[in-house]
Amino acid sequence: MNKVIEFGMSRPNNVEHYKIMNDVVDVLDRHTTDGLGVDNEVKELKKCVADEGEALNLPRGNDFTEDKNQASEKLKLTVDGIDDQINSGLNHYEPQAKAAFKRLKTLWDANSEIKLKATNPKEGALKKVLVEFKGNYKADVIAAGIQGWVDTLEADYAACLNLEVKFDTASQSKTKLRSKSARKATDAWYFKIIEIINALIVVNGDAKYAAFVNELNERLKWHNNSLAIRKADRKDDDESNETK
Repeated sequence: MNKVIEFGMSRPNNVEHYKIMNDVVDVLDRHTTDGLGVDNEVKELKKCVADEGEALNLPRGNDFTEDKNQASEKLKLTVDGIDDQINSGLNHYEPQAKAAFKRLKTLWDANSEIKLKATNPKEGALKKVLVEFKGNYKADVIAAGIQGWVDTLEADYAACLNLEVKFDTASQSKTKLRSKSARKATDAWYFKIIEIINALIVVNGDAKYAAFVNELNERLKWHNNSLAIRKADRKDDDESNETK
């Protein structure tokens, strides 16, 4: 007697689980005229799958949003301030300072993406320039008299990066918590549907349900294989990292 195969729904990650459940819904929709006897359950399952999708795409706002935005704006203003200092310094009255500003201008222009990416400290452009300001160009920073600006830039960059990390961590935690709840509801309806159909097969025989069962089982087998391959790939990556 042909029944729907067992499938462990705890194995896939949130994105994989969402894709699998969309496949299940697709198969159910393709066999709505087969009289599977689970119309109401399928409606509930669809609601839960939709909720999963919303959970995966939650707005990223959290308790750190305002602080992160303020830190980003402050960092941008500091970057703009240094840009103004360097450009105006090219007309400095003192030759040594003017020469220092000219060299700093070369460094600044070579990293022109700084102004565009100032509000995203994870890009690394600011860190690169800070390293240069404190290293190869330290004498020029002192000669140009912008050490205070560089110190402010370093502090603003560190504050912005710290808040960016906290913001991302909080966003991920919120999405994970919502996804866990949504998955639990989806799984409950999925297993209820499969339980009903398998029970009907026992009572009525499998002829009426064969097309649906065969198609769903093929999809589930494909996802089983995909999960096994990804698990093996992750294991190989972990072992490779351990030997480095």
